[in-house]
Amino acid sequence: MSEEIKQYILKNGLVLGGIYVGIDIIKYLLEQNFCKYYVSYAALLLAAIFPIYYLLHYKKSQDGYIDFRSAFSICTEF
Repeated sequence: MSEEIKQYILKNGLVLGGIYVGIDIIKYLLEQNFCKYYVSYAALLLAAIFPIYYLLHYKKSQDGYIDFRSAFSICTEF
């Protein structure tokens, strides 16, 4: 894996990790089970959407081309 991809994954993984920490704090503060479910579903949606978003963003930065190895590495590291 190239150093550029490692840095890209590290930077965006830290951002996503910070978002998950914020979501967990919100779930902790909301002691009502009704709201916890919605926040949990939102976290699940983020887990599915963010790797795809970061993959498309990386592809755009590479002039519309990405090889399978790089795409797979980016999607599985998040």
